[in-house]
Amino acid sequence: MPDPAKTKRPWPGWRRFLVRRRVGRRRYVPWTIRFLKYYWGFKLTPAGRYLFLGICFTAVGSVSVLIPVYHVFCSLLALYCVAWCVNMASRPRLDVEVHLPPRGVAGRELRGSVQLVNRGRRCARDVMLHATDLPSGVRLVDGDTAVARLRPGESVRLPLGLFFERRGAYTLPKLWAPTTFPFNLFRAGSSGAPLGQVLIVPAFEPLGTLAVPFGTRYQPGGNVQSLRVGESCEYIGNREYVPGEPARRLDFRSWARLAKPVVREYQEEYYSRVAVILDTHVPESALKSRKPLPQFEAAVSLTAAVADKLRDTDALVDFFAAGPDLYVFHAQRRADFFDRMLEVLAVVGPHGGRPFQTLLPVLADHWERLSAAICILLDWDEDRRRLLERLATAGCDVKAVIVRSQKCHLSPSTHSPPGTWCVVSERDVLRCNVRHL
Repeated sequence: MPDPAKTKRPWPGWRRFLVRRRVGRRRYVPWTIRFLKYYWGFKLTPAGRYLFLGICFTAVGSVSVLIPVYHVFCSLLALYCVAWCVNMASRPRLDVEVHLPPRGVAGRELRGSVQLVNRGRRCARDVMLHATDLPSGVRLVDGDTAVARLRPGESVRLPLGLFFERRGAYTLPKLWAPTTFPFNLFRAGSSGAPLGQVLIVPAFEPLGTLAVPFGTRYQPGGNVQSLRVGESCEYIGNREYVPGEPARRLDFRSWARLAKPVVREYQEEYYSRVAVILDTHVPESALKSRKPLPQFEAAVSLTAAVADKLRDTDALVDFFAAGPDLYVFHAQRRADFFDRMLEVLAVVGPHGGRPFQTLLPVLADHWERLSAAICILLDWDEDRRRLLERLATAGCDVKAVIVRSQKCHLSPSTHSPPGTWCVVSERDVLRCNVRHL
């Protein structure tokens, strides 16, 4: 008799298969809702929607031929049917190629182009660009640009503009190139190309001055850091060899002349290392609204402006931001550090918890090497004051910038943070009126 424990049971396997199919399947949407979404969002143009509403309102006249509005209803319905049939018969066959930059700036228009090639045997008329299911805050600018006539085999390049209200990483839908011939009432055509993914970085105004004392501190591994920026250790002389020193420092010419081991001596590396810390803690009530927070967006823009100003200095830059994810950039002075920092600022979000508990252990590994710390805060309370005091105790020159138009929980004047501090309004930051810190 076979062991029941070793007997194969097909049901659990089928059950797991069914569960996987059920989890991986998309949520079912009734075909009526899908058809109405396609018909109202894609098929009808703005003029076609007015025609459709006019037919619905005048349909009351169809109950009797004695009502004068019956003639209006028949005229609109005849126009609707003729335009529909001609539009379906004029569907073009096009090759669509989209050229769109992978990065843009919030609040500004992202410019690109679209190339259309007619692969059909008939002339394509009144071809326009259209995009459905765009994310919230994204708008197609050049949707009304039309090609009156595109002969077989002919190609044309159209301008493409997308306006992004907010920063973030967007996955854009397809861009369609349908025809609206005749009368610009309906769209027809299945030619399109995906717009792809676009990263929108925060907009900022460059700072004129940034008052931060940049001291120098010893950086272990400074020689490796200096190789990245084209510097080298300074040679200061020779001395006798001490057992245990690396062999690459041996000076063989001096060894041959003095008949004893001699090594080269170099000056240790000292750099200015600045930490830029972004505060992401907001109240839970603000997160429940699911709306953009002007105060947080202003803090992100100001952080980008500070990083842009630090590019003009010789300081190494560390970036710290704690929220749903912990973002840490170690000391860098390369040319692309600012671009990488903008990529993080494009996707960083507010956090309802206490990010300082996550941030303090990470800072503890670095603050002995930091020369200065620039903290972009959203409020002033005991947790934030304790963070700045820990940085000041470690020997950092601290500068706190509080982005807040309302009254803080604690008064910065009575509970003064260590180092220098200032309070700026989010309205001034968003209106690009903050030029000096």
